[in-house]
Amino acid sequence: MKTLRDDLEAIVRMGSKAPSGDNLQPWYCDIVHNHIEVHVRSVSTPHEFWHHRTGALIAQGAYIENLVIASRHFGYGVEVTLFPQGVPDTHIATLVLTKDNCPEDQLVRYLSERTTNRSHYTRRPLAEHEKEALLNVPTTLLGETARLVSV
Repeated sequence: MKTLRDDLEAIVRMGSKAPSGDNLQPWYCDIVHNHIEVHVRSVSTPHEFWHHRTGALIAQGAYIENLVIASRHFGYGVEVTLFPQGVPDTHIATLVLTKDNCPEDQLVRYLSERTTNRSHYTRRPLAEHEKEALLNVPTTLLGETARLVSV
């Protein structure tokens, strides 16, 4: 029989597929009773994107969103508190989960399909055939308009 702890660990595993610049995953979490605490993991990189934690906050936001999507998949409603008061600055979010009959998020299937090698990106321009493949991706997905910006 699956326990709440089993569900929470599965949710955290699904959440960890969130994209992050240079695949640094600038987060870690603690599971406490029925909630997940998300914390900052410091990263050491000279890349300007990480200046003032901007890149880390974007990646952490993607991680939190993945956790919410995964929680709904397991039948939990989620209350997210960002930057909770009275805790260390490294504690950036608390997700409180309660069993609920909430509708499943259509994006959940994409969490399990996402793969990464969790290594640093190769710093090279895209080849023409790679750009062409990206430009041929459908421009609409799940009712949202997508757009590729190439520089």
